[in-house]
Amino acid sequence: MDSIGYHFGHDAGAAHLDEAGIKRFLSKERFCRIKHALGLSSDDVAQLIDGCSKDTAIGLSSTQNVPIIFDSNFIVNIDGIETGNSNAFFEKIGPTHPYYLQTSWNNNIANSRCVTVDESQFYYETYANSNCNASYETLAMVGYADPVLNTWMRKSAKLSLNGVDRPATFYQHHLLHAFYAAYAISPDKPALIVTGDGGIGPSFAGGGIYFWTPPGNLRPVAPVDGWLGEFYTTVSILCGFDATGGPGKMMGLGPYGRSIHMDTGLIGTRRQVTLDGKLDMNEVVWRWLVRSNVDIAALSNWNRGGRIPPGNVADVAATAQTIIELNLIKLLRSAEAIARRCRHEYESILLCGGLALNCPSNSTLNDVLKVPVLVPPAVNDEGLSIGAAVAAYVDKHLCLPNGPRNFADSVYIGSYPTVDEVEAAGAELGWKTIAQKDTMLYETAQLLAAGMIIGVCSGRSELGPRALGHRSILADPCSLKNWEAVNKIKGRESWRPFAPAVLFQDASNWFDRGPSFSPYMLFNYRCTSKLFPAVTHFDHTARVQHVVPETGLLYLLLEEMRFIGRDPILLNTSFNGPGVPIVEGIYDALAEASRLGLTYVLTDFGLLCREQI
Repeated sequence: MDSIGYHFGHDAGAAHLDEAGIKRFLSKERFCRIKHALGLSSDDVAQLIDGCSKDTAIGLSSTQNVPIIFDSNFIVNIDGIETGNSNAFFEKIGPTHPYYLQTSWNNNIANSRCVTVDESQFYYETYANSNCNASYETLAMVGYADPVLNTWMRKSAKLSLNGVDRPATFYQHHLLHAFYAAYAISPDKPALIVTGDGGIGPSFAGGGIYFWTPPGNLRPVAPVDGWLGEFYTTVSILCGFDATGGPGKMMGLGPYGRSIHMDTGLIGTRRQVTLDGKLDMNEVVWRWLVRSNVDIAALSNWNRGGRIPPGNVADVAATAQTIIELNLIKLLRSAEAIARRCRHEYESILLCGGLALNCPSNSTLNDVLKVPVLVPPAVNDEGLSIGAAVAAYVDKHLCLPNGPRNFADSVYIGSYPTVDEVEAAGAELGWKTIAQKDTMLYETAQLLAAGMIIGVCSGRSELGPRALGHRSILADPCSLKNWEAVNKIKGRESWRPFAPAVLFQDASNWFDRGPSFSPYMLFNYRCTSKLFPAVTHFDHTARVQHVVPETGLLYLLLEEMRFIGRDPILLNTSFNGPGVPIVEGIYDALAEASRLGLTYVLTDFGLLCREQI
């Protein structure tokens, strides 16, 4: 009873499940070292499928309208869709598009064959743009779960590897976001699921509302013709950021400003804000800023290296954040109304898709809704391969594989460095062990207390865009200088915030106004203390990570901080420099540490020091 899921879009990956849960996970970007890597090779496909039986269920996924590109050793066929040449796609998007970099691991990309799954090839696109998306009020009037909608989200397919054909199913993008969320954080409890993406054009691909009923019943209830992520991305580009990392930076920029450019015309569905499709998102944003008397040309002309961002840019970012949150509240209220009308009972609301990376929005929704709001660690497209494996398993076996026993089983699923690998990488790259396993935590705690910045490569790597203690850079949060020092090491703007990792049982001493448990660093809390300036943002908030024994080595290190007389809290950020993914193996970790100028790296087997400093 196995299943495999492949995601071929950006943040590509693959997952192998059996009845016990996740057996293996592959993140393409972590191994090819290209951020948001797009596509898989035949070797990637073979890594998971070799040795599996012929009846292994296979689920396929791609980013909307991004082709599945294959090499000479594997081919994907999807019912009713013709194959073509990838050149046509790349000529259409232009040479400056991020997809060129994201596919640069494939030297033969220009000569590759591909299949492009366009949203118009599915019947649900017409359904999505029907009157139910005319307004949030009409969306709330949806009164039943249409079983046909579920059928429309699947297409029969075939995966051929080295001449061997295997039946497969291609699943709609947001159905897989929903399957992943249900499996990762609510496998045994009913939930209401709402998905939304980070920056796309008008189609049902923008999101959806789903009912989850264990052990495996996921029902699409209503499409959401989403525009919020596209709006936020468009504003971030006008503020001088790029299309991929810009929304995350603008999230940190907003607290420096005021929501003084509010426009009630932007509280509504896409049909409403685009005047029934007469405007594209660029026109929507430009008209809003012109009505608000914002000097658009001046928005991108500012020094992003300064300590405090200029008010004109921060005010636009703050207002965009408020617009997002007000729309999300209305969208979630509509979803709740549908659930009441359909008499669907739920214990929590699950958010998934790139839009759920917005921590302030997540926190606002958790505050205003009556049930807990839960967000899984890989809300971005990195979770889609798991969603595809889960969907294929459920379709074949009519039940869910065993879900994660705890939060750690849903996030720490990558590769695990062995002691031999640590020793070999250290010898090759010039790192030596200065503290063995019995003393390494004490020595590391002392170094952190003295102001040193430490890399960590421990246990299985974490899934998703947040480093959660297994592939992290750590520092003392009590010194504002560490905010500046770590930003300099990582090549980040100095006004951007860092997150605190804090022992769960102690967190309420310094943080409030947030969920009772936040292990994935996806919610903001209010800081009630001035003791930790390096992890306290301009608006006195912090993106808290609650640390428990299941977190692993970070938990033991925080306990050691307490032992030496320090508070059990550390600055925690991802172990990577600008423009590259989080490190995966120990070789990457030591190489990246050398490049960034770090002196120490903590592993499960000892504390390492760079020999040539």
